[in-house]
Amino acid sequence: METKSQIRKHHAEQGVALLIAIFALLLVSVVAIALVVSSGTDSALAGNYRSSASAYYAALAGLEEARGRLLASNANCIRFLPMETATSSRLR
Repeated sequence: METKSQIRKHHAEQGVALLIAIFALLLVSVVAIALVVSSGTDSALAGNYRSSASAYYAALAGLEEARGRLLASNANCIRFLPMETATSSRLR
């Protein structure tokens, strides 16, 4: 038969096991939350990069379109009037 001191020691060990289990569960929870936050941050960074790259290539395409329209050999060329013609037409 177990004595009273052995019974008390057995009950104290059960409390330590409970504390260790709670600590392990807390540690796993913190790691899981960190992974969720990291995943959200990565998704936001990818979205920002995608919109930044899209804006860059749209601006580059706009510049190339403007350069093409300034060429005299282009059918869609923008023809500018000389300064004297533009100012004299306003004075009349």
